[in-house]
Formats: sequence, C-alpha cells, structure tokens
Amino acid sequence: MKIGYVTSGFTNHNINEVIRILNKLGYNGLELVLDKQHYHPYYSSSIKDIKKIIKQNGMEVVVGTGGRFALTEIKHEPTFVNPDEKGRRDRIEFTKKAIDTCVELDGSVVTGHSGKLQDDLSPVTAEQWLIEGLSEVHDYANDFGITFALEPEPGMFIQSLNDWFSINKQINVGFCLDIGHVFCTEDDPITVVDNSAKLADNIHIEDIKDQLHKHLLLGDGDIDFGKVLPLISHVDCMVNVELHDYSNVAETTAKESIDKIRSILRDCRKST
Repeated sequence: MKIGYVTSGFTNHNINEVIRILNKLGYNGLELVLDKQHYHPYYSSSIKDIKKIIKQNGMEVVVGTGGRFALTEIKHEPTFVNPDEKGRRDRIEFTKKAIDTCVELDGSVVTGHSGKLQDDLSPVTAEQWLIEGLSEVHDYANDFGITFALEPEPGMFIQSLNDWFSINKQINVGFCLDIGHVFCTEDDPITVVDNSAKLADNIHIEDIKDQLHKHLLLGDGDIDFGKVLPLISHVDCMVNVELHDYSNVAETTAKESIDKIRSILRDCRKST
C-alpha cells in the first residue's frame, strides 16, 4: 500500500521540510494542498523547486484543492455551488490552476469537494451548477491526462457515496474516498469502504468518534482499522493520512500514523 500524508497537517513547516520529513519516515508521497504556506498558484512564483525535491526524494504527489482559506477568508468558499456566479468561476479557475500544478509535478490526481449548499438555494439549481463546473474541470483535466477526484464530505452538497454516484451518472468524475467521512455519513461504513475502494482515485484516512466530523489520530476514535485497512491495502492509488489539526505536533503525528498503519497491516497478515 502506498502511504502519503496531506500537507495541511504540516502548516508550521515549509514544503521542503515536509517532503524531507515524510521521506525520512518512509512515506511514499504526499497530497500537496494548495495554500499560501506551502504552494499557492496565485502567490508562489515557481513550482520548480518543489518538483526538484519531490523527485530527489522519490515521492509521488496528489494535488488537493480543499484548503480551508485558499481563496477567501470564508472557510472553503467560494465553491462549485456558490450562489455568486463570479464565485463559482473563481473555483473553476482555481481548480484548473491545480490541474496545471499537478501536470508540472508529474502527478495524475487533483482532489476537491462540491461545497456547502447555502441557505435558500435549491438543490436542483446547485446540482446544475455543480455539473456545469465539473464538466468544465473534467474536460480541462482530461486534456492533460489528469483525474479530478470529487470527495464526498459531511455537510457538503455531495456528502455520501450515493451523492457521488448521482453526480457520476451525469459527468464521469473521479472519486476521492475519505475513510473518516464514510464513518460519519454511512449506515454500514465497512460495506461502503469494501464496495467503493476499487473506485477510488485517491484515499484519505483518519479516525472518527461518535460520527462527528473531526479528524483524529488512528486509534483515538471508533474505526476498527483492523477491518478497514485490509479492504484498501491493495488499491492502486495512494492512501493519504489527513490530520489538519495536528500541525503543532506534525512530525510526531506523521510518525505515529505510519507506524500504526504498518503495525495493523502486519497483524492482519499474520492472522491470515
């Protein structure tokens, strides 16, 4: 299994430090979330130095567009379903920049979410806007051989696997499976993980407690990773640890996470 780490969990480190730390700990890659701390296509001058150190360390890369304040001071906004037409256009153009970044880094996957359904907005209208935005993004990504992987997220317009399927029937969008999100939104999360892992272009992993959408260290929540990890251990895509609220102990957290994953996988192999 290829194990990566999402850079939003390292906001106190520059990106060169992040890559070196992750490589030292044995990670296979990273998900580079576009933000002003590590790399932002609107504020950073060049991606060449990042590409160089990624290559030097033999890392794979996924590009993430889900930064909390990447575009405005309002969390996650604007999105594909923002009521303001300019806001939706800003999200589409930002996603295209993420695709450009992915191409420059020799990656193949860009991740993102739908956005939150705002008050008084019709779900029918939101779906129309989302399809329009994703269609443009998909066509742009497809020209470069990049997959845009839509991530269902609790509280967003697209928050469950069924929501993703309903969109995918209309536009052939990729899929980002978040293990913790599944345990927030699905009645039978183990079955959902089992059935959907083979569809995933990217996977996020973290623990969840009491179905509350707060990313926790593996082992600090309710998820039985002894059941989950074998279901995703043979996927082709990277499995990225996503712990955005642990930057003050980022290196320790990254080490504990990969050690935990390896230990569980070893135990699973011994029991078979």
